[in-house]
Amino acid sequence: MPRALRPLLWTALALALLILGSSATLRLSANGIGCSPWPSCYGLAETANQVQGTSLVKALRLTHRITASIFAVLALVVVAIGWRTWTRPVKFVGLTLIAVTGLLAWVGLHTPSPLPAVTVVNVLGGLALIGLSAALLMRSTPLAGDQPEPNTQFVRRAVWTLLALLALQAAVGAMISARLAASACASDCQQLAWSADAFTLLNPMLSGRWSALSGDLAAGQSLHWLHRVLGAALLLATASVVYVRRVASGSPWSWLSRVLTATFGLGVASAIWDGQLLITIMHVVLAGLGAGALGAAWMSVARPRTTPS
Repeated sequence: MPRALRPLLWTALALALLILGSSATLRLSANGIGCSPWPSCYGLAETANQVQGTSLVKALRLTHRITASIFAVLALVVVAIGWRTWTRPVKFVGLTLIAVTGLLAWVGLHTPSPLPAVTVVNVLGGLALIGLSAALLMRSTPLAGDQPEPNTQFVRRAVWTLLALLALQAAVGAMISARLAASACASDCQQLAWSADAFTLLNPMLSGRWSALSGDLAAGQSLHWLHRVLGAALLLATASVVYVRRVASGSPWSWLSRVLTATFGLGVASAIWDGQLLITIMHVVLAGLGAGALGAAWMSVARPRTTPS
């Protein structure tokens, strides 16, 4: 892969993280995360109006749009430069990056939207931009722990399993935001609760906040518990792969393990200190870094690597 792509890919990765973080900040602050007095101010129209009118949010919205536009141009440039020297798996990643960028641009025309599917696509798309950018960067930049992969078939299955778990957990987190269910655990969420109404709340094509769709408090809490269980499963599955493979320090798997541990820790912190905007945003950004590490891990087993030219 041409060396000229490395700084472009590092820039793309940084922009993708900024897009994810700014999008999360705009969405969560408008919902009322971090408002006072919590949780009575959460999900109110007047809270959203107050937030939208601040100069900080206006500047952040402009930054988000400019960043997304720069990323789209950069993605096209990267694919154009690298296409002739890329192998088939790398070309697949490059085309997917452009496709996801285009999808997010189209969805952006309908954002904000009361339809939860729009929020889910935005969140998953943001994570995909980071993962795909990191995958291309992995192909162009050798890492200290980048060694030939043993048990490649096992590792490939493990990567796809972890990708599925991460996507599911992120989608449930997006549904908590779209359903305005962040305050469902404000009063009590200490014991595992599950309500049959949770299946209704998980329908991304059905609009409405959780309290309007279900009179059962456990329904909103079910979304929180499902998000937590999936997070624990993702962390345990990653730890199992790292243990089986005896990964070297500096490898994508080592970074993935560290980032997911930190992400899970912030998730616990957000559950303890309910309604803290900064903690919630940091949790989202760390999830993005986890997607990046997982993208790099996927690329490490996609095909045998060659020395960058």
